[in-house]
This record gives sequence, structure tokens and C-alpha cells, in this order.
Amino acid sequence: MHRYHLLHRGATRVAALLTLASVSCLGCDALQGAAGDDGGEPQTSAKTEDLIAVALALVGSAQLADVLVVDDIATLEQEAAVVAEKVEARAKIKAPCAQVSRSDKTVTVDFGAGCSPAGAGLSLSGKVIAAAGTGDKDGKKTLELQLTFDSFGVDDKTASGSGTFQAVPGTDMWAVAIALNMTSGTAAAVGGVDAVIGKIQVAGSAYEGVAFSTMVDTMVSRDKSDVLVDVTDLLLETGACYPSHGSIVFTSAGIKTTLAFEASTKDSGIAKLTPPLQKTPKDQELPGVGWKCN
Repeated sequence: MHRYHLLHRGATRVAALLTLASVSCLGCDALQGAAGDDGGEPQTSAKTEDLIAVALALVGSAQLADVLVVDDIATLEQEAAVVAEKVEARAKIKAPCAQVSRSDKTVTVDFGAGCSPAGAGLSLSGKVIAAAGTGDKDGKKTLELQLTFDSFGVDDKTASGSGTFQAVPGTDMWAVAIALNMTSGTAAAVGGVDAVIGKIQVAGSAYEGVAFSTMVDTMVSRDKSDVLVDVTDLLLETGACYPSHGSIVFTSAGIKTTLAFEASTKDSGIAKLTPPLQKTPKDQELPGVGWKCN
């Protein structure tokens, strides 16, 4: 069953950008020490440090969607080259710290070693190449982009690959779908989230920013380990680097690790981490796990 808790029910599937990298290890001993019934090899070799990197990449990809979606719905009636021109203009406004260029229907956004899009505090890095066009979904014109990623991610946690981008306009918002095929070293990831950009409602309250939840479980594979990533109502308000609502649950061999965000997290940078095989959450400073803000 699809899990989608935002009030906007029309949002479509997003397969989020996932990267695996190395940051401070949280609860690794518990996760890696969960041996099988025979006392033999651990059930999983997945590290919590890698899962935190996944969380960062999920947020980073949502911020990327806000950079690329166009402002003028009428643009969707134009030819691909005109659409690309509008995407270029949007990217220059939304990511003034990036190098943005265009050649005919293709727009390149280079975040370099790291810069934060306007209205976002999270530092994105690497390069994204988008070939622009339009499509149709349920009788509505859509923005369609073919994406190529070159070492894209958050700070030094990067991945490369390709993907597709579809944005469906609504009232004061966009429902964005990004399907990606990404790798980082020995790691690969597939899956999806529902994302809404613009004026949104979460848990009965109105906000402006980006919110997303998983539509289907996101599977991260590394070596012989598979980890399910379940995002629920993760809210990143405009101008904030840290989420103010939602949670991310990582499950490997039936063992869960939960990172939860509260209203105070937006300003404090402190989330609640429930480590593997434990029931009591503890404070987790997000900068301490590589959540880089500018």
C-alpha cells in the first residue's frame, strides 16, 4: 500500500537521489552485531553512517527539484528550447551560487564543491545536466527533464548516474517526480517518494517549502546488504537547513534505526535518533553526522 500522508494526494512518484558515504558512525556496533540464530555472521553489514548519508541525499534531491521547476505554467506550451531557457532562468534565481549555462535544450547546473540554493540552507555539490522538454499527465501539461548527474550530492557525499524529472503544476505548488539510477562506490539505490514544492499542508498546518514521503519502500544495496528507507512527512520549510517535521526509518534484516525531526529541530539542528535494537531515542546533533549548512 502506498504511504502518503501529505494533504495533496495528487503528487506523483519520486525515486530520490541516494548516496552512501562515510560520516560519524551512530549505533554501528548494535547494527553490525546482530548475529543470526546460529551465532554466526551478522545479519547485516550496513552501517548507520551510510544511512545518515542517504537521509542527506533525500533532502538534497528535494532541493534540486525546487531549483529546476519553472515559474510560469504557460512555458509548458512552448518548444523544448524555450522551456530550457525558462529552466535556466529559474536555476540562476534559485541557485545564484552555482554556475548555470545552457546550450539549446540542455541546461547545466554546477554547484562546485558546495553551495546552498536560495531559500535553502543545505549545501549541494557536483553537477546536474538537464535536457528539457514537456509532456502530458492526466490532461495536464508537464515539465519533463532528462537528467545526468556528475558527483552530485551533499558536501562530499556524492553519486553519479542518470534519471528523469516530471513536474505537474497545481495551485501554488508543483508535484514533482524524479526517477534516478545512481551509484556511489559499491552502493546503489532505487525507490521513491512523493514530493510537493510550494504551498503545502502537513499535519493540519500550512507551510511553504518542500515536503515528501515514500510512496514505496526505497531500497539501498551495498555489497550483500539491503536496507529499506521509509520517509514519512519530512518537511523542509523555505529558508531552513534542517527539517521541522517527519521521520526516516531504516530497516535491515528486520532491525530498525529511526531518525525523527521535531519543530525545534529546524533551529537547533538536533533530531531524535533511536539506534538499532533500542527503544529510547536520544538527541542527535545533525551537524555531527555531516548535515552541512551554509
